[in-house]
Amino acid sequence: VPGAIKVEQKAPGCEDAKGKQSSENDLFTAWQEIAPPHREKKYECQFCPFSCAETTGIKKHEMTHTGEKPFSCRVCHRVFALKFNLKVHERIHTGEKPFRCETCPKAFSHKSTLQAHVRIHTGERPFRCQTCHMAFAGSSDLMRHRRVHTGDKPYRCGTCGA
Repeated sequence: VPGAIKVEQKAPGCEDAKGKQSSENDLFTAWQEIAPPHREKKYECQFCPFSCAETTGIKKHEMTHTGEKPFSCRVCHRVFALKFNLKVHERIHTGEKPFRCETCPKAFSHKSTLQAHVRIHTGERPFRCQTCHMAFAGSSDLMRHRRVHTGDKPYRCGTCGA
């Protein structure tokens, strides 16, 4: 990463994970499992005091400063800073839904949508209102609920404007 300062060449345990994973993501996950839990933040942003442990993290962060978006969708020409985000976006056009619920036949384009869906089956409600302590399955449900306490009415009537 141009401008990033690399302090250490190799993380401990790299040789243990090398060659045993089927994808780059699997390799990263394996490395996280064998690496010390609180890795040193070795890479510093050239624009601000932010630092992180991986080169990919610093590159992603620095793009918030530069606005660089080198990856373009071939269908709609929307641009992205990260190749991964382009890949996720392309599912809109392909209809691919790789994340399947183990309890019912539903499938989803995004892992986070599957995780939210699974809460329907488990009854988990991790988002809690700090005012009245009601719990919600989704963060958007909690945000909508908060309006009860704030009185915020963000939508206007299309007919009368009220």
